[in-house]
Amino acid sequence: MVRKEAGKLKVGEKIKMPEGVLVVSKIELSSIGKHGVVKCRIEALSESKELKVLIRPSNYPVEVL
Repeated sequence: MVRKEAGKLKVGEKIKMPEGVLVVSKIELSSIGKHGVVKCRIEALSESKELKVLIRPSNYPVEVL
């Protein structure tokens, strides 16, 4: 497993989160927030094809499978 920052994820990558293994389907980056970090809105599909939406800082470490 490789750790990557959330802002550097690509569509189609599999990530491991507490919700389980997810496949990234869409990523949106917002402007800098009040803490000085860009926020990522990650839409991902679970193994049961359920859509999950995660909002994390762009420097948040994510495990990529």
